Amino acid sequence: MDFIQKNANTKLLFLLLLIALGIVTLTILYQENFKNINTEYQNKVQLLNQTFNELTQTKTAINQTEEELQLKAQREQDLSTQFTGLKDTHKKTITERDELADEKTQLDKQLLDTKRQLAQTLKENGDFQDQIKSLKDSIRSKLDQLDSQQAEINRLKSEGCT
Repeated sequence: MDFIQKNANTKLLFLLLLIALGIVTLTILYQENFKNINTEYQNKVQLLNQTFNELTQTKTAINQTEEELQLKAQREQDLSTQFTGLKDTHKKTITERDELADEKTQLDKQLLDTKRQLAQTLKENGDFQDQIKSLKDSIRSKLDQLDSQQAEINRLKSEGCT
């Protein structure tokens, strides 16, 4: 029986060694699998962080682009308003220019008429000056004749009286 017991002990020892070897093997396999899973997890976390960073950058770029588009739209609206104002001002300016051109034409006509009237008046004035001079000369000659006649009368009176 001792042999059986020894054989059974040996078998039990062998079985225990096999179980221990199995546990060690399973533990090593578990650790390797855990390392692989952990490495994959770390890679996934790193990839997820990288994707999150890219997404954040893309979102920032989109927000910036949206702000630029809003600014451009506001500028376009402001420019459109300014253009409309300038267009209206331009129309008013053209109307005023046309009115001023018409007024200038009328004033030019009035100036030409006034110059003609002035020339006519100056001519008439010259004619009147000539008439006045002629009349003055005529009056002088009449006065001279009157003086000479008065002198003749005076002489005749002084001769006839004496």
